[in-house]
Amino acid sequence: MFLTRYRRGVSDDAMLKRCEEIMREVCAGFETELREFNGAADHVHLLVHHPPKIALSRLINSLKGVSSRYLRAEYTDRINRTGMGPVFWSRSYFAGSCGGAPLTVIRQYIEGQKRPTRPSPTQTQRTPALRASALRMRFPPRLKPGIPTQDQGWNPLLREAARQLFYADRGPLMTSVEKKSMAAKCPD
Repeated sequence: MFLTRYRRGVSDDAMLKRCEEIMREVCAGFETELREFNGAADHVHLLVHHPPKIALSRLINSLKGVSSRYLRAEYTDRINRTGMGPVFWSRSYFAGSCGGAPLTVIRQYIEGQKRPTRPSPTQTQRTPALRASALRMRFPPRLKPGIPTQDQGWNPLLREAARQLFYADRGPLMTSVEKKSMAAKCPD
């Protein structure tokens, strides 16, 4: 199972058919067999039979790399509108062994995945009002490291609590009089 980057729903039926063709070609090059393929707008399921001599990580790397390259070249406009950057697939994948399960059960599960009839709305299709309000959002200025000061807009009680936490690992805070009395009690 492969996920698209940021789980963006970019695939439609035509794109999934092309992805299946590409992955069948890659599997043939590795002397493996793609027995079942299906997917949704944001992920694909594959049932692959491969001999143990083929490293699974190499097969997956090749499947994702080649399909990403071809799909990005053929569907440039659709993929670029989603804001996925230069990557089509996410870095993660799920691979499970199904040696004990009957293949008919696994095929039924993969065939049961609903193919999209049209791409789902993406973040780039937001209304102009939403985009404008997102641009108007203001975030607080970054605070300087260390103890916050009054001019940074902290209320005095919060500033004192932050000061206590800042010095918590250094032991209890003592005034200069307490330090002198402590030094008198514990001579070196």
